[in-house]
Amino acid sequence: MNEDGTDLLELTAGHFDINASWHPDGNAVVFNRLQATNSDNAAIMTMGFSDRTAAMVSSRVTGWFASALWKPDGSAIAIATNAFGPPMEVALMD
Repeated sequence: MNEDGTDLLELTAGHFDINASWHPDGNAVVFNRLQATNSDNAAIMTMGFSDRTAAMVSSRVTGWFASALWKPDGSAIAIATNAFGPPMEVALMD
């Protein structure tokens, strides 16, 4: 992307994808995917830049994922979720 916002590289389309975070090696992102019709139906997705294919890491039929961040060595993902019931809590996915 240029400083003026032109030449964006679109990675996803047709979904409500939020809260992207870089993998420590810079070759992938992790992000939240919400269903447009039901924000309680959410998934944690990853996407590598070599093939630009999104892969589901985890999904919830009920509950909410607020954010996802890679562990500094890239071996796990920390998420904020209400999967255990309110309030929001932090969980580790490895």
